[in-house]
Amino acid sequence: MHPRNPYRNPPDFHQLAADYPPLLEHKRALIFMMTKLKGMMSLVSHLFPTQLTQAILHRDFGFSISLPKHRLCPPVPNRLNYVLWIQDIMHAHRHLQSSPNYKSHVVRGIDVGTGASAIYPLLACKLEPTWEFVATEIDETSHTYAKSNINSADLEERVLIMKASLDKPLLFPLDDRQLKDFDFTMCNPPFYNSEEEVKESAGLKEFGPNAVRCLF
Repeated sequence: MHPRNPYRNPPDFHQLAADYPPLLEHKRALIFMMTKLKGMMSLVSHLFPTQLTQAILHRDFGFSISLPKHRLCPPVPNRLNYVLWIQDIMHAHRHLQSSPNYKSHVVRGIDVGTGASAIYPLLACKLEPTWEFVATEIDETSHTYAKSNINSADLEERVLIMKASLDKPLLFPLDDRQLKDFDFTMCNPPFYNSEEEVKESAGLKEFGPNAVRCLF
């Protein structure tokens, strides 16, 4: 975990439920786990990923997101980790350029395959008020939800959700002359075309998939 990641230590699930009451509206098992198992975040994340992600994003970042079934539900701690490392790189880059205003410099990124949550642009824009994104998405359902989540966060002026397609280059926003220069690109593979492909891939790994994205 990144040194600045607040989730290096598991949250108090009982307090999280108190701060986000909808968490308690789900299965009794969740309440039991929060009360009895306390710090077992990995188990709670595996059994109740959507509820946990929505609760953390709401309480700690002020976002209320919607997530469809059969699409990726991203765990907040490791997604935040990715953003923190990019933040370090961007800050170091500005520092090496000896720019006294690097903190106020507009940083623009491309998020390839942003998913239904658009979690990377959400987290990055929360941490950095001058950052902007173009977030691409090939799946119709995820694209619709991503736009809705960005709009509900009032970030539509800073995050542009673009519909991708198989016949476009991976970084097709770079072909649009109206879009400005970009400082970084990010992506969170793997992506899968079917449930069978997920199972086949998992069979080759020591641990099963935690938060994979299935395009089916």
